[in-house]
Amino acid sequence: MPNIVAISKDQRLLRDIEKHCQDTVGDDLRFAGFQSGAEFEALYFKEKKEGDEVPQEEDSEEGVGDLRLFSEVHMIVVCEDSVDGKISEFAPRCLNFTRRMGYWPKDNRTRIMALRYEEDDMDKVALLTPSLEDLLLLPLDRLLFMQKLEIFLNLPSLTSPSFLFSQETHDDMELSKIVILERLNDCALAIRNRSPLKPGVRGKFYLKPPGSKEIIRFYGKVFKNEPHPDLPGESLVYFFFFGVRKKEVTVIRKWLSSDPKYHGILNDSPSEFSYNPDDIFLSNADKESQSVAIVDRDENHGKGLVELIERRIDRVSAFNYTYALFHDIGLGESEVPEGFSPNPTEMVDLPGGPFTIEVERDSKNLLDISFEPTEFAKFCGHPSNEIFLNTQNIWWNIFDLPLNESAFKDALFEKTSSKVLFVKNSVGDWQGFLVHFDNLDENRIRLQFEPATSNVLLEKIPEAKKLNKLSALVIDTAFVSQDFEPWLTGLIEKTIKAGMIKSPEELKIILMSKREDHLNEEWLKCDNIKAFILKPVDQKAICVTLAEILGNRNTVYTFKNLGWIKPSMRLHLSKPAKLDHLGEFGATINTSTPFKEGSFFFLRKGIFDEAPNECLAARVYKTEPHPSEDGRYLVHTTYFGINDHFLKHARNFMRENYAQSKAKNG
Repeated sequence: MPNIVAISKDQRLLRDIEKHCQDTVGDDLRFAGFQSGAEFEALYFKEKKEGDEVPQEEDSEEGVGDLRLFSEVHMIVVCEDSVDGKISEFAPRCLNFTRRMGYWPKDNRTRIMALRYEEDDMDKVALLTPSLEDLLLLPLDRLLFMQKLEIFLNLPSLTSPSFLFSQETHDDMELSKIVILERLNDCALAIRNRSPLKPGVRGKFYLKPPGSKEIIRFYGKVFKNEPHPDLPGESLVYFFFFGVRKKEVTVIRKWLSSDPKYHGILNDSPSEFSYNPDDIFLSNADKESQSVAIVDRDENHGKGLVELIERRIDRVSAFNYTYALFHDIGLGESEVPEGFSPNPTEMVDLPGGPFTIEVERDSKNLLDISFEPTEFAKFCGHPSNEIFLNTQNIWWNIFDLPLNESAFKDALFEKTSSKVLFVKNSVGDWQGFLVHFDNLDENRIRLQFEPATSNVLLEKIPEAKKLNKLSALVIDTAFVSQDFEPWLTGLIEKTIKAGMIKSPEELKIILMSKREDHLNEEWLKCDNIKAFILKPVDQKAICVTLAEILGNRNTVYTFKNLGWIKPSMRLHLSKPAKLDHLGEFGATINTSTPFKEGSFFFLRKGIFDEAPNECLAARVYKTEPHPSEDGRYLVHTTYFGINDHFLKHARNFMRENYAQSKAKNG
């Protein structure tokens, strides 16, 4: 027999609540209405004297006392404008008193639902307290109220919905929580957290800068924790931006520039941070030289990064490679011949001028040639009919050089490219040719040979060197396989075999890309990948990131020299999840986190993009292990403070989905 108390100064609303409760639980209902919180508290929370008894269910005769005083209270429905002060203060006080004075049902507790009118400036976040089971907006939606009432009255048991619809689905979504933004600059941020987070933990942030109507969103990865200077027991957790778009960076920099006290770098004098080998306080680690490999599909961009890094960070040597040269020479599998100095070429070295060949990409077998090979048509002194044999790759024998093999591999990554290939002529000397590569399809590639002058050779010959160590790898995502795990495993094994690192965790990778939509979920999960920066790479971002992951303090970009603003404002931190069931009243989430009853989070993505601020608050009322997925949980929630607009959208959305599903299965 449920005992329900309602508090509202609106008599009509009280009558509606009583009727809705009657329609939900039937004739067993015992209902008591109060016009104010003070009236309710005066009856229920007065201190009982010894010998006083609370009326029992059978006490109904006149003279017993106020029949609105129940021995147990299962549910309190309270309208915000009918209590003194804030509902967020009334609810925990009320819950505490009902517990202390014995009104909680056996093996359960009193539950509280709040009612209020929706307002444009309503701060729903202030009402996110575990003491409140739910927030319903007025005017009251009858079926929504009844459905939630049914769920709450049957807790801790799960209840199948009787009044509203719930639909099975398996859509991707996100769950976000509110955190406090404590520090911000143009390449990192720090949030307040109760405990440190493991470096490498990912996060997706949703932030509305002051004075902006637009919410910006971006990813981050934890790189550092430190104790909060003002709040003992709490931490500052620092995140590097991860793949943040130029648009978001521009918005953030505009915000930073509005603070006259903000300086991106506190001390911009490099001499103050220069490496001094005579410093007796330096550890061995602080004296070691460091090597950074740059693997860039844009040769000029890569060269610019090498110059920047070596100029801005002491003790660091940077090397620019193509992808194949990094593997073939940088990691020491092949070497450029000592004293290698190829000669330029002229038209006479070609069989009648520039020519083209088409070959198989994998085998290099000859498929087509633009001239008729004969013993008189010479290629660097070789009779062309002895070299260019149809369906064979004999022609490649005179190109047998690690630099050529690397150049050919690199050409496979681009639709078109121009590189230098080196030919051993008939007298045994190396000569260079300018070769234009054109990938025709997945099986064929065309090569066009032209003479290469001395200037072309100086410009095009790669300065490939074998690395002594690999302190960090900065690599274009164009070279990162979509089949990520095998690619990473192979790279780790190769770098360990080459003696560049001793263990997998020592491989530190920074990704770069010119594509803003090019972000793989696996990169976010991978501990080896420390950051992802869009091209052209921001100078401060790359230097700050390298200085931090290398532990190098010999640069103005060292962590302690970075400037920050201190917003102390809310932002959302989200994680991925699966939507298991979507209902008109709430949702069931498939997630790896066993959320406690009373936890709050925000539902994002998909249908929830239509909610105010593109997210919807939800409160957990039950969590259970997933019946078929180990380590996963089904988290049952109700929407907290759902407005009429989104409720109608959800109903239409489910109706359309149901019709589509029936038509598909019919």
